[in-house]
Amino acid sequence: MPTSPSWGSRKRCQGQLTQGQLTQVTQVKTGTTTLASNASYYPNGALAQFTYGNGIVHTMTQNARQLPSHSVDGSVLDLSTVFDENGNVAAIRKRCQGQLTRGPQEAATATRPRKLPLIANT
Repeated sequence: MPTSPSWGSRKRCQGQLTQGQLTQVTQVKTGTTTLASNASYYPNGALAQFTYGNGIVHTMTQNARQLPSHSVDGSVLDLSTVFDENGNVAAIRKRCQGQLTRGPQEAATATRPRKLPLIANT
């Protein structure tokens, strides 16, 4: 039988468990809003698919090593992940409106905040 644990002292989100796995998350305030539903899992426990509250379906495909190789969010986002021989991310490819490839070096510099010059007090 599904159970509904809640998180937080104000009971803002509520989850539904089926066979020990989270299958639905709802926000509970004045009404109930579904944030994610219809979650399914691979035998290794990794999330395979779920539906966002707005109806977009997220699907994740694993490679032979059971690492996430392809992630699709409806027609909004399509990502492929390439791993090196040690299982580290080597590249993430965005396959929506053209092709964009980011390796670890480019990703690190893209997210690094720009350093501002030091200005001395006068």
